Amino acid sequence: MDERAQRYERFLQIPVLVAALAVVPALALEESSEEPWLTVGLALNWISWLVFATELVVMLVVVEDRRAWLRGHALDVAVTVLTPPFAPAALQGLRAARLLRVLRLLRLLRLVRAVQVAGRLFSPDGLRWAAFLVALVALGGAEAFALVEKDQDVDVWDGLWWAVTTMTTVGYGDIYPTTTAGRIVALVLMLTGIGFVALITGGVATRFLTPQAERVEQAAEDLEEAARDLERDDDALLEELREARTRLEQLERRIRERRPG
Repeated sequence: MDERAQRYERFLQIPVLVAALAVVPALALEESSEEPWLTVGLALNWISWLVFATELVVMLVVVEDRRAWLRGHALDVAVTVLTPPFAPAALQGLRAARLLRVLRLLRLLRLVRAVQVAGRLFSPDGLRWAAFLVALVALGGAEAFALVEKDQDVDVWDGLWWAVTTMTTVGYGDIYPTTTAGRIVALVLMLTGIGFVALITGGVATRFLTPQAERVEQAAEDLEEAARDLERDDDALLEELREARTRLEQLERRIRERRPG
């Protein structure tokens, strides 16, 4: 990518990061059936997607090789194309994939270290522990929902059904919170569910990024070693040149001394 395209990419990093993080409150607010929160959630969704779409259009305009850029940013393009606010409801759950841009921006800031840390965070053991914690949150949320929503006459199983649909942002609407405490429980469940989806997608992305990071790290080490070897060779060459110059000066003095008169 040329210098002009890199400049545009750096300029768009902060707006894209904010747009990616805005997905969480947008999904949470859209679960509300009351105004103005529903409108605010829809507005955040539109703004987030428009930032992604703007980045896609701008980069396609400024880069020289569009095909190469599309191949290198296939995931970003897919997230933008598949998650517009006017897309079918079945695709709206994919909006959580916009959070992957946070990982990508971290990788741009420090590629090798970020991927190494992500490799430990998104390891199979880490994902298993995360799934266990999510299950506990779902069960606790189901119990809490049944306790605070007494007017709806729901039991724990109804609460578990509601907790799972809320965490997956499906929201069938057959059961929904009507109290402030219930809405707080819903917010915690939505944030937990969205975070777990981001963790899983991050784990999948890390599977693809780790080999690239290892190659980049190995290439960096090879370059450093080559630079050290070149520096040692330069020092040795300079030393040899100094010795040759000294010998030439000595030879010149001897020749002058042997000349007659």
